[in-house]
Amino acid sequence: MTGILTNFTGRDALLWGHQPLKLTYGLGDHALFSRSALIRLIETYPRAHYSLIAMGAKDDSRLWQEGDLAGASGETLLAAITEGRIWLNLRNVSGVDPAYRRLLDAIFHELHQTFPGFAANKWKSGILISSPGRGSITMPTCPASYCGRSRGARESGSIPAARRS
Repeated sequence: MTGILTNFTGRDALLWGHQPLKLTYGLGDHALFSRSALIRLIETYPRAHYSLIAMGAKDDSRLWQEGDLAGASGETLLAAITEGRIWLNLRNVSGVDPAYRRLLDAIFHELHQTFPGFAANKWKSGILISSPGRGSITMPTCPASYCGRSRGARESGSIPAARRS
């Protein structure tokens, strides 16, 4: 077991897949989520697999503009995200970078070991880096979703397929 989950209980194992759960994990401490690793990832990420979005003013959520890194350094982009209403969606990170694939495989191995009956035959992941406190949305995908964050509160949740519409 990789020990990524930090506070699950036997009750969580029984409820998994039946109701939304809030668990904590230690991915924020993993080397792949360090600032230097994220900078390297950003600077080498293929254009076809990311979206860089600048959101409009706080009261105008309809005004979003998509941008391009255009050779900007990862450090510059992370600083801009920290200061502004910007988010970067690195899609299919587990398909782009083998190190993140190995981590995702370890996460799903732990989920299979921890939660009896957990079934997932295929999985992929992305990384969303968004401005802190600026408000961002997370949309689940089917048939099951697992959403988490590596900075801030480091919480994750599962959303049972039967409860989503």
